[in-house]
Formats: sequence, C-alpha cells, structure tokens
Amino acid sequence: MSHSYLSGDFNVIMGVDERQGGAVTGKVWCSRFRYFFFNHGFIDLGVQGPKFTWSKGRLFQRLDRSFCNGDWQSYAPNTTVRHLYKLKSDHRPLLVSTNPERIEKGVRPFCFLASWLSHPEFQDVISKAWISDNVIMQNLENFSKSVQVWNRTVFVNIFDRKRTKLKELKQVQRALERRFSSKLSLRETKT
Repeated sequence: MSHSYLSGDFNVIMGVDERQGGAVTGKVWCSRFRYFFFNHGFIDLGVQGPKFTWSKGRLFQRLDRSFCNGDWQSYAPNTTVRHLYKLKSDHRPLLVSTNPERIEKGVRPFCFLASWLSHPEFQDVISKAWISDNVIMQNLENFSKSVQVWNRTVFVNIFDRKRTKLKELKQVQRALERRFSSKLSLRETKT
C-alpha cells in the first residue's frame, strides 16, 4: 500500500456526537461512510480546536475531516489537523501540518508562488533540490530552502518587480500621451 492521505468536506457525520442542535430528521450519520473508510484501512486524524466545522443557524456539525492510512502515519507520524476560524464560508478551513513543531514556534509557513512556474530556471531548482533516494519530508525541506534562496536572488521579490513594472508602464504611457498631444498640436497649427 502507498502513503494515502485524504482531507476535505465530506458532507456527512460519522456519529451522533458530531452534531449539535437542529431538528433530528432520519439518520444523522452515515454508516456506509464509516464502513468504507475504516474497512479500507483509513484512520481519522482527529482535530485540534473547535469540534464542529460547519454551522447553519443553531445546527453545528463536523463535516470536514482528514483521513490517512497506516503507511502515512509511519511516514508522517506528527501530522496534525487544526480547525481554523471561519471567514467567508460556513465551513471552518482545515490546517493540516506534517511538522506541527514549526507552526508552534511561529515559523512562517512556506508558500508556493504559481508565478515561479513561468520562470525558465525553476525546473532546475526542483531538479537540484529533489533527490529520489531521500524520503519525501527531506525532499520537501530541501526544496523549500532552495526555492526561498532562489526567490530572493533570482526571481526577486514579486511585489518589487510589480512596482517597477508599473512605474515603467506609467512612464511609457506619459511619453505616449505627450507624443500624441504634441502631434495634435502640430496638426492644429497646420490647419
């Protein structure tokens, strides 16, 4: 079996303890859902933070969860799931961490920028950082360190680049406006 991990909104609860409030109508949990996951070797990773992930009115339920198999637990034994606070959705986002100690210490999490993919050197950064003989956690650590250095030295801060490009664009537009304006003035004087 391979390392398997699954997380998301399953729109079903596992038992009556995962529901609070609201009118009770029919079955409030799905035995087929539980049967499928547990009979296929999946383990609920549990949760830190508020118990319920979804609410509507006075009804609260845990609809969002994370599962893994035994291989994943061996591979990333420190995996934790934290329910964050709702912002714009009626669901709480899940924060899944394979290295919770870094979060506890206040280390800023790694963020992947999609714009890196457009840079011609990015594939080389991946190739140098990813070693097929390493375990995935080591490769992820190598990659995040390498790409952060590359981002500062080669890709440069994207926001600085944006400011520079906008400034250049503004200068070009002003020059075009002046040129167009002077051509109009010339035409007006000729007529």
